[in-house]
Amino acid sequence: GQQLSRPFFFDSGGMDGTQSRLRRQIDLLKAKRDQLPKNDPHVHTLQCEIDACWLAFGRRNRALAHLASNLLVVMAILYGCQMIVGEDLASLKTTGRGRDAKGRWRNWRNNTTLRSAITDLLRYKTRLAGLRLRFEFPRGTSHTCPHCGQPAQTFRSPETMEAIDWGAWLRCEACGWNGSRDYAAALNIARLGIAYLVSRVRRAFRMSDSELKPVSYS
Repeated sequence: GQQLSRPFFFDSGGMDGTQSRLRRQIDLLKAKRDQLPKNDPHVHTLQCEIDACWLAFGRRNRALAHLASNLLVVMAILYGCQMIVGEDLASLKTTGRGRDAKGRWRNWRNNTTLRSAITDLLRYKTRLAGLRLRFEFPRGTSHTCPHCGQPAQTFRSPETMEAIDWGAWLRCEACGWNGSRDYAAALNIARLGIAYLVSRVRRAFRMSDSELKPVSYS
């Protein structure tokens, strides 16, 4: 139950911008291709450009996934961890603030590319490093206080007082803990993993189970 380090956030914003521009270029090329007759010689040229763009897109995704998974393994080894715990992606989709073009792009990218690639890479990298890898059911992890285990509300920012369904900031009225909603979810997923690790009965736990222990914090 002791937290060993400050929270770390992996910021891929620069790469996201590059990939977003490349995806828009692919869409433009597709639109031009679809406006031409199928027997037009320019169709083949445009298709070659589209294929080249997709290859570049895939290479960058793989490079980013390797970087993220390497950082996770290095951090685990550095702090003497036995297991890396993540959220079960089969049951989770990125939604949240995805109404505008930027949000829709990030949701598509997370759901279809990066998260699955990182998961696949972690499976063999953790085996090579002698670490265990486990994925926990994420329901309720971003709306539960990791310190006292009570349901907590989320807000748009630390300064706002109006609660919203999927705000970026979590504040617990029961004990006063507050922090990034994503950070709170990571702590709760770790709590689920620890409960599995120390339990005599190997089973998946839920946020409502009494076996979950609180985490200390500063």
